[in-house]
Amino acid sequence: MNPPARSDSRATLSLIAGCVVASGVSLVVVKYVSVPYVWLGVSWTLLLVWSATVVRAVIGRVILVCAATFVGTLTLAEAYLWAVWLPPPKEVMSPPNFYPADTVLGWRLRSGKTRAMLQAGDQVIYTHTYTIDSAGWRVLPPDSPGSGRGCVLLLVDSFIFGTGVDDDQTLPSLLRRSASRHFQIVSLSRPGFGAEHMLTELEHGVIAGLPCRPTIVIYQAIIDHVSRAAGIPSFSRRGPHYELQPDGTLQYLGLGWPTLTVSPGGTWAHRQLMKSRLYNALFARQAFPTERDFQRYFAILARFRMLLERQYPGVAFHVIAWNPLGPYARFSQSFLTGLQMHVPNFHLISRILPGYLDDPLVYQVHTTDDHPNPFANALLAKYVLQCVLEKPAHNGSASGFCDE
Repeated sequence: MNPPARSDSRATLSLIAGCVVASGVSLVVVKYVSVPYVWLGVSWTLLLVWSATVVRAVIGRVILVCAATFVGTLTLAEAYLWAVWLPPPKEVMSPPNFYPADTVLGWRLRSGKTRAMLQAGDQVIYTHTYTIDSAGWRVLPPDSPGSGRGCVLLLVDSFIFGTGVDDDQTLPSLLRRSASRHFQIVSLSRPGFGAEHMLTELEHGVIAGLPCRPTIVIYQAIIDHVSRAAGIPSFSRRGPHYELQPDGTLQYLGLGWPTLTVSPGGTWAHRQLMKSRLYNALFARQAFPTERDFQRYFAILARFRMLLERQYPGVAFHVIAWNPLGPYARFSQSFLTGLQMHVPNFHLISRILPGYLDDPLVYQVHTTDDHPNPFANALLAKYVLQCVLEKPAHNGSASGFCDE
C-alpha cells in the first residue's frame, strides 16, 4: 500500500506547486501582458486538464474536468470578444502631458502644438493638431480690424474646444472669421470642463481678465455636464467641487473630490478586471446622474447666471442644448426642461442640425466619438451668426427656434 500512498503524495505536492506557480505567473501576466485573460485562461485550462490526469480519485477528476471546461469556455468567450469587439477609443497625445494641473480650474492645456490621435485598438480614428496659446486656451484666427461692437464669450468643454477637428474647424474659429468685423470672439473651453468650471471662471476672475467685456455668453450644454458637476467621471474629480447645502445654497469646496467619492473603479483589483472584455460586457455599468446631481447642476447654472448678470449688466446669456441620446435619452425631459427654466435664451440642437435625432452620426467626428464634426460646426456657426449675433436677445420658446 505504500507505493500508491507515496504516488498520491507526490501528485498532491505537484498540484500544489503548480497552482502556486500559476498564481504567481497570473499576477504578472494580468499586469504586463497584452490580452492577459486569454493567456491566463489557456494556461489554467491546461493546468486543470493535466491535474485531472494526475489525480487518482474519480470525484477529483470529475471536479477538475468540470473546472477545465468552465475556464475553457470563459477563455473562448474572452478570445471571441477580443477578436470582434473594438475597445473604447483612447486619446494619445504627442508630446504627452497635455493636461497639466491648474490651481484654479483643475487642469489647463499644454501650450504649443500637440498632435492628438484617437485610437480604438489598432485602428486610428483621427489625427489632428491642437495649437494652444500661452494661457492654455486653443488659438483662434486673428481679429479683423474694426471688431469691438460686442464681445462674444463661448463656454465650456470639448464641443466648443473642437476635439477631433483642426484649429480652423472649431466653432470659435469659424465665428471669429465670419463675425469678427462686428464682434470680438473669445473662447474659454477645455476638454472635460463643465458648468462648475464656468462658474469658477466667473467667481475667480478668469472671465474678468478677458480682453473684452462680454455682451453675449454662449454655453453649449450636454447631459454629461450633470455627471461632471457631481464628480462621477474620474477626470472631473480634479476640477471644482460644489455641493448643495441642506438650506439649498451652493457651497464651493475647492478643487478635487474626497477619496470617499471615488468609485470601486479606482481599486487595483477592479483596474485589472477591466482589462477583460468579458468582464466589461457582463459587469461594467455606466454611472448615471441622480436627482440630487440634477439639483446641483441647475443650482450651479442658476448661480452662474445670477453672477454673470450682476457683473455684466445687459449681457445676453444663451444656451445651446444637445439632446441626450442613447442610454441618456431617458433624462431628456429633466435636462431640457430644467435648462429652459434656468436660462433666458434656449436653443435646441435638434432644431439647428437637420435630422439630428434620426441620424446623429452625420454630425459626429466618428461612430465611436460623438464630438461635432466640421460639418456640424459650420451649421452651428451659421446658426449662431444669424440667430444669436444678428438678432436681439429673446426669451426662447420651447424650441428656441430662429424665426425665418
